[in-house]
Amino acid sequence: MNTQTKKHLIIGLIIFLVVVNIAALSTIIYRNRTMPQPLENDYVQFRQKVDEQGMYRFFRDELQLSREQYIHFREINEKNRQQSREIARALHNKRLEMVEEISKENPDNEKLDQIAREIGTLHYELKRNTYHHFIDLKELCNKEQQEHLQHLFMRMIDDKGFEQRPRHKNRQPRRRGLGEGNRFQ
Repeated sequence: MNTQTKKHLIIGLIIFLVVVNIAALSTIIYRNRTMPQPLENDYVQFRQKVDEQGMYRFFRDELQLSREQYIHFREINEKNRQQSREIARALHNKRLEMVEEISKENPDNEKLDQIAREIGTLHYELKRNTYHHFIDLKELCNKEQQEHLQHLFMRMIDDKGFEQRPRHKNRQPRRRGLGEGNRFQ
């Protein structure tokens, strides 16, 4: 092959590659402009709305609570929050107790079993407190509000769940024990 033919072949190849790149970029730009953007996950929209309005105001507006219902709603939530905090504190202390026992030179398996049972009991109490709280909220509402509340509950237990986000938008989530999965729950 002579040099003139090689030059024409290389120039032809370069022109071909430029055309392919332009076609690919044009396709990408066209699809981005004409294809509908995927909607945000329902859970993400739900969380943003709660974070923007605050939980109390969000529920008041979503359920269209009367003034009396709203006052009672706040009382119910405060009672639940206080009880949940006490249980969470007890869970934390039991986890610390478990880690301390595990860290000993000769950990006592019977004591670790007992601590594990106590942690399980505390988890049960926390879940029990949660469902009693939800029942109290439900009893506060009229039939229409109850249906909407059920829909809100379903959105709260979406695959991401409430526990996976920080409670305040400017605060980082709490660290939960020893590493990623926290085996001592």
